[in-house]
Amino acid sequence: MPDLQFFIIVCEGRTGSNLLVDLLGSHPQIECAPELYHPQAGTFKNYPGISHREFLDLHTYKTSLPIRGFKMPINWILEHPDIVAEFRADRYKIIRLSRENLFDHFLSLKLAILNSNWCSESTYDVQNLKVDPWEWLGFVGTR
Repeated sequence: MPDLQFFIIVCEGRTGSNLLVDLLGSHPQIECAPELYHPQAGTFKNYPGISHREFLDLHTYKTSLPIRGFKMPINWILEHPDIVAEFRADRYKIIRLSRENLFDHFLSLKLAILNSNWCSESTYDVQNLKVDPWEWLGFVGTR
């Protein structure tokens, strides 16, 4: 069996990460778990006293596939910067996924919020919106 390879897809919402997880997970040699460290779900926070490695062993890697990874929101890393060293020590490759066009990213976020719908596969009821230039500048300023 070849050496195991591990990866993490680090991303913000509305960057195409669900599609990437689905595409990678459809490959016969790759296991790609969904978001395990979502801030609102608090998945990892529900397991006090265990390491990230133990948490991952409990919740992922149920197959013997040689390439294994999962998705993680960038906010988790910003709130827990020490986690990067832990994952690197476990030989994880960190893939940073972002949208090249920030205005598209901004509009996608706004539409998802307006529609209370974060599922990319469905159609939004509200498809038109007005953009406040100051809100846009605030969004760009955080990048």
